[in-house]
Amino acid sequence: MLPIALVTPLGEQIEAARGVYDEDRAAGRPGVLLPDALERMYRKAATQWGWFWVFPSDHESTDQRSGVVRRHHIHEQTFQRAIKHAAEAARLTKRVTSDTFRHSYATHLLESGYDIRTVK
Repeated sequence: MLPIALVTPLGEQIEAARGVYDEDRAAGRPGVLLPDALERMYRKAATQWGWFWVFPSDHESTDQRSGVVRRHHIHEQTFQRAIKHAAEAARLTKRVTSDTFRHSYATHLLESGYDIRTVK
């Protein structure tokens, strides 16, 4: 379930991520970090578009376990900071987090008549 209002912005984000992916592939950068079992089963998956981040980081970082320098996804704190700044700009007095959006969306679905099992 994706609100119609998010279709275009999400498509634009995916296009931007594809640009980053293409740059990484052209530069020969290592792909995304996959769990060991997946990496063994799908040897080329780490460098395939379908496994790339929708929200890639704008820089590379060193993987602490392997020492490999690669691109990761945007850190969760980056999202939290953006949400905090947006809430401040909107002059909201209540605390707003990413979970607030999840809970609000679920509440709106229930209020619109969706089944609780569907919402779960």
